[in-house]
Amino acid sequence: MKRSVAIGSLAFVCAHAHAATTITMIDLPLPGSPRILDVRPDNAIATLITIPGGTGVYDIVGNALPASITGRCGPTPRNALAFAANGIAVVLVDRLNYDHPPILQWLWNRDRIPVWPSGGSAGTQAAIDATAAIEPAVPSGTIIFSPVGGPSNAEG
Repeated sequence: MKRSVAIGSLAFVCAHAHAATTITMIDLPLPGSPRILDVRPDNAIATLITIPGGTGVYDIVGNALPASITGRCGPTPRNALAFAANGIAVVLVDRLNYDHPPILQWLWNRDRIPVWPSGGSAGTQAAIDATAAIEPAVPSGTIIFSPVGGPSNAEG
């Protein structure tokens, strides 16, 4: 009995780790035609949506992870394939100046799995605002890092 439980657990872990991942650029059918890059495993349990900080642009071109500084240096784009290997889809929203709540709603309507907007630096407030706009209708959370701060306390 113990052997069958161990083998069943191992099979579940192996199946999860070997799911195929598809990377697709999508121009969404929303006002302004926002562009996303969808890094999606077959077995996604949630979608982590990253809004660019820094320059505010990932510069998504084709079905490949962005080569821009923001795309290479941001923790979520940099680790998108690792997230996907663990069942978490990653969506890179190409520009900070898009209207983000409709993008989150579109992803929820398509996939029916929780959405987790994330942002750092210049993308922090956009991630917070996007989550607030879709709550409580869409299961979601927010991940922020390197938030934009207020006035410097280093003076004087």
